[in-house]
Amino acid sequence: MTSDMTILKKCEALIERGDARDARDLMEDYRAAHPQDHVGHYLLGLARYHLGEFEAADEAFSVSIGLDPDYENAWWTRLLILQRTASHERLIAYCVEYLKRFPGRVPVRNYLGLVYGKEQRWDDSLACYEDSVARMPAGTVGNFGGVVARIALGRFDDAAGALLTAKASRPRFDPGLADQLNKEGVVLAEKGQWAEAAGAFRAAIAAHIELDDAHYNLGVALRELEAVDFSPPPPQNPAFRNLRDLYHVMGYYENQDPPWQVMRSSWQGVPIQKFPSDLTVYHQILWETKPTLIVECGTFQGGSALYYASLFDMMGEGRIVSVDLYLQAELPRHPRITYVAGSSTDPDVVGRVRGMAKPDDRVMVILDSDHSASHVAGELEALHALVTPGCYLVVEDTTVDLSPVANTSYQNGGPLYALADFIGRHPEFVIDRRREQYLTTVAPYGFLYRMQAP
Repeated sequence: MTSDMTILKKCEALIERGDARDARDLMEDYRAAHPQDHVGHYLLGLARYHLGEFEAADEAFSVSIGLDPDYENAWWTRLLILQRTASHERLIAYCVEYLKRFPGRVPVRNYLGLVYGKEQRWDDSLACYEDSVARMPAGTVGNFGGVVARIALGRFDDAAGALLTAKASRPRFDPGLADQLNKEGVVLAEKGQWAEAAGAFRAAIAAHIELDDAHYNLGVALRELEAVDFSPPPPQNPAFRNLRDLYHVMGYYENQDPPWQVMRSSWQGVPIQKFPSDLTVYHQILWETKPTLIVECGTFQGGSALYYASLFDMMGEGRIVSVDLYLQAELPRHPRITYVAGSSTDPDVVGRVRGMAKPDDRVMVILDSDHSASHVAGELEALHALVTPGCYLVVEDTTVDLSPVANTSYQNGGPLYALADFIGRHPEFVIDRRREQYLTTVAPYGFLYRMQAP
């Protein structure tokens, strides 16, 4: 029996508009008239899925697959339901059958690797991730899972190697150019030409932000120029850096739910997306630099804003302006916090935020919203001028560019790319590596100190 495309398209339109109940009723009648139409059963299941009728939706998808085993839409959406309702054993069996029919489906293979891991079947988990990476070398989920599985198997050297391979498979900086610029800076420094040397070291950092020697050398040059009053830490031991990155991977894995989307940390009962080490660093920065206004981009559930407000309570002054594209309904209320709805790069929103800064405010800016390189670049350009000399501009989650965390949104680069470009063009800022003193941070290279005007 042929499909009635007019009715099917109407059902799709209803679902897209959020009218899942009308779509379900329409497809109930359609199924009675077209019992062999696999698309009709699929759309009925999709409508029920959106209504939360998971058991009935599962049944409809199963019928659709039985009528046409090559119709992948039903396979995929059924998997979304089974993730909510099925045991690990059933999920594994379903994913295995799915991959027999569609062997190139990398997200399914990654999910199977995840479920194997939850069952402590790490050899099977690793096999899934290795196959995933072979099919998609730059896939962050496959690389992330592979590192986790190797750690779980006690293969720490292999895990570190896999981490480096994952880095090499993604868009990176130019280490050769960076090394050349750093050497040129050393020659200039030996001649006492500190300003020129600082420019060369800064260009080296922009070319390859992970060149720790250039960070140290720039710090020395700025100290000689009396642009900063603190000494830079020595270059990080490469073995320590590898351990840091491996810890980041395990931190994400252990502290987040299976989809790796929600970190289980809180402040006064409110979820907060921060490592404990970074919370300590923020406390030290606020106490030492005494900002009176923090502009935070990325509110989420408000835990960070509440944390800063609590610190300001202890200090006796300070306000927070927290900006998010979509403010959640239940955010913590505090007299020091003002929430602003909108994009942190929208000129109207930026203008409103700037207007909240008083002439005598000491302003700190924290970027923790959309972590794509393009968005962070826009935030940096829009908000960097707000930062008061002697205060900080913090770019959060630069770790997404340093370890293959499970977020495919940043395949073309995350905040670290925007940061490197920015630091090459803004000599009033320096990356303060001292703020990475606890080794574990979600913002490596992300603490930017605004120097005093000469």
